[in-house]
Amino acid sequence: MSTRIRPELARSWLLVPGNAPDRFDPAATSPADAVVLDLEDAVPAADKPGARAGVVDWFRGGGEAWVRINDATTPYWAEDLDAVAGLPGLEGVMLAKTESGQQVDATADRLPENTRILVLIESAT
Repeated sequence: MSTRIRPELARSWLLVPGNAPDRFDPAATSPADAVVLDLEDAVPAADKPGARAGVVDWFRGGGEAWVRINDATTPYWAEDLDAVAGLPGLEGVMLAKTESGQQVDATADRLPENTRILVLIESAT
């Protein structure tokens, strides 16, 4: 597990585009309380498969970070979860644009037990 502080105490979350693997290591050594590799808004649709593969490779090389996955209403959600579930060094996932508890439950069902899920509520509807 990471030497960073617990997520509930984190004050700074550094998001890094998932399609910019050259930025992963500098982010990981930054003073940010938490580092998040972003597979969602920061990555254009055409780049998502490559970004996902780059994120997986980085974790398999010893990286430690969070991953922001695409929201559950997109076709990318399941692919993101399949790619990151159980990766060594995965500190948790951020679930973008969450609209219901069912989306959180469905996400948890696809991840190993005790994987942290940080729910992002981005709409008032």
